[in-house]
Amino acid sequence: MSDKMKLLMKDMERKTTTMFSGNKLVLILPGILMVVMLIGGYQFLQGSEEVTNEQLQELVDSQVNIIEVESGLQVEVAWDLDYDAS
Repeated sequence: MSDKMKLLMKDMERKTTTMFSGNKLVLILPGILMVVMLIGGYQFLQGSEEVTNEQLQELVDSQVNIIEVESGLQVEVAWDLDYDAS
């Protein structure tokens, strides 16, 4: 390898190490946030109760209104979930 190439490689290595030395916090904080969100999401999903499709059909009260207008059909949908998680 030529001297110029070795010098360039050393310079690039130095820049890479100094780039991360001043920005450790920028790299660590998002990592901590991802771990906290992963653990929180897992805990949330473990605490939620399961509802089957059959139960859901009994619990959901839906109303669908279809109105014919000049440009086609207008559909209005409203639903209410009658479910008490306690």
